[in-house]
Amino acid sequence: MTVEIPDHLTDFAPSHNTLPPRAALSSDAPRMTLDGSWRFRWSPTPGRATPGFELPDFDDGDWHRLPVPSCWQLTDITERWPGHDHLGLDLPAYTNVVYPFPVDPPHLPEENPTGEYRRTFAVGKEFLAAADRAVLRFEGVDSSFSCYLNGHRLGDATGSRLVSEFDVTDHLAAGENVLDPDRAGRGRARR
Repeated sequence: MTVEIPDHLTDFAPSHNTLPPRAALSSDAPRMTLDGSWRFRWSPTPGRATPGFELPDFDDGDWHRLPVPSCWQLTDITERWPGHDHLGLDLPAYTNVVYPFPVDPPHLPEENPTGEYRRTFAVGKEFLAAADRAVLRFEGVDSSFSCYLNGHRLGDATGSRLVSEFDVTDHLAAGENVLDPDRAGRGRARR
């Protein structure tokens, strides 16, 4: 009898396809920030994630808007979610009282809040021409995430709020681009 074990229970690498860690550098290279209003969808489990959300033509018109950077637990999206008796998306979890889920490494509970983010942004030809290489930098995602740009999987990273960078030179286009990170609330469990 063969039992298939999900990747997130057997792969303990901290990241895939990220650039080596480094400090933020000051530079005269072209730069743009993606801070601002992002489309956002919350799911109580990674298994209920939206199929195809990473595709550029996906319709996210009914998704919420969420400021980035922010913490979804502390953002005022004032509607009730099924199964929750509080306003907003999730409650903040603090580990100085009781750990937020049973500690049974590498197994995670079925309920593992997942956030899907989408951001459309424009890149000019001048920006691309001025840079030999384009790097996408996340300054801290809690706790693990996968990332897509224009439908291409860039990679994934784990490590609560650590910096992660991806080389996007081959996937960044002049004109409209769509960035789609998805974030699992606890540990390695991703779709």
